[in-house]
Amino acid sequence: MMEALFTIDFISEEEAEIIASSISREKIPRCEIKISHEGNTVSFRISAENSVALRAACNSYLKWIDMAHKIERFARKNGCR
Repeated sequence: MMEALFTIDFISEEEAEIIASSISREKIPRCEIKISHEGNTVSFRISAENSVALRAACNSYLKWIDMAHKIERFARKNGCR
């Protein structure tokens, strides 16, 4: 089993909670993810069967986090929350 660990700091605890909640729903075959957040920090550990699956999962989760972050910023800026 191969693993990758990411820790990302956000502007606020609320933003971290939104991001953690949004990515926790995503699933990728042949991978397992553990997500936690404390304060304004989100940590996630991805475990995969091999390096190809791990790389694919890392790319997917990082893109989903980026997208969720952009949507959250847009919503905050435009009063959509």
